[in-house]
Amino acid sequence: METDPLRDANQSPDDTPMHRKTITEMADNEIDTMLDGLRERRMKTVQVYQDAENAKAELKREKDTETLNKKLAVFKKKLDAAEKAQDALDAYSLKIRALRLELGIGEI
Repeated sequence: METDPLRDANQSPDDTPMHRKTITEMADNEIDTMLDGLRERRMKTVQVYQDAENAKAELKREKDTETLNKKLAVFKKKLDAAEKAQDALDAYSLKIRALRLELGIGEI
């Protein structure tokens, strides 16, 4: 028996592209097969959507991580500068104390 290329493997001989069977004309197993096919197609679509959303979220995480790393680098530079400035202030304060002691002015 030659197979019709327009008919899929689960299609019954009464169901043709020109005359599609209605649900009332289908047997239970045909309805189940049709619903399974619809579910599979929908799940494939849902999976593609979920994969795209996951990829988008991953890109956002990478971008956010990159932004965080840049901000941390700037923070570290500013912290280093603040520590250097504090060290300079501490040294200057010691010099002023030493000068006050030499002049006999006393502690601040």
